[in-house]
Amino acid sequence: MVPFGPCRRRRPGTRTSFGRPSNGPVAKRWQLRELEPLWAAHQRRPLVEPFCGGLAVALGLMPATALLNDINPHVINFYGWLRRGLTISFAMLNDEAQYYRCRDRFNDLLLAGEKHTEEAAGLFYYLNRTGYNGLCPSCYVAICSYTSPNDVHWYS
Repeated sequence: MVPFGPCRRRRPGTRTSFGRPSNGPVAKRWQLRELEPLWAAHQRRPLVEPFCGGLAVALGLMPATALLNDINPHVINFYGWLRRGLTISFAMLNDEAQYYRCRDRFNDLLLAGEKHTEEAAGLFYYLNRTGYNGLCPSCYVAICSYTSPNDVHWYS
């Protein structure tokens, strides 16, 4: 079982715990320096983010209320399970063989119509943390197949 907590860079074959839900190269964390002064005047309002992705803005600004959305059904499933207390019951190893086993299992769940399960949410998180360049390919949503290859390091 992997609890939610700090994430650090790990060597291949080692276990990790959760870090930020998503933290790939397209994360909006770098925008926080520009957004914080703008947000200061509007803190009493809800934050509305139509494509929340990795939640970098919401977690960085920490609004009292927020309306967060995303178009990717697997991101939505992941955050739904995260809110309910997502538990990942497999060792999150940065290992190529495990990555491809998990990718195959995720694709099997999609084909079986089980994309809204806790297992699918955990596999989605793992694949996004260990996939090539930290990217989740949008093409798999249309073809029901996750296709990114394994990457050589974790993003923290």
